[in-house]
Amino acid sequence: MAVATVALKSDSMIQVSGEMDFDNALELKILGESVIKNAPDQFEVSCSEVTRAGSAGLSVLLSWMRYAVAIGKELTYSHLPADLLGVASVSGIDKILPIKQD
Repeated sequence: MAVATVALKSDSMIQVSGEMDFDNALELKILGESVIKNAPDQFEVSCSEVTRAGSAGLSVLLSWMRYAVAIGKELTYSHLPADLLGVASVSGIDKILPIKQD
């Protein structure tokens, strides 16, 4: 099973690390929502420590974005791995994800 973590790294940054795949997508969604709930109104989600991600990881990022909007928060994603950016680009989702240009 893939191992991943989501944690508030600083006052305004959430760090995601490990693999984001089908084995842990639901767990990551739930864990991320609990961290987002306690994050400030504007924050960054860094994926610099994500080792592997695909369409399941992308669905997690989309769910976090929807959750943040629903509770009145604004997030920005940074340091997305190439495999995740590739899936987002092919599907056109890169146009709606708030991605910080690295």
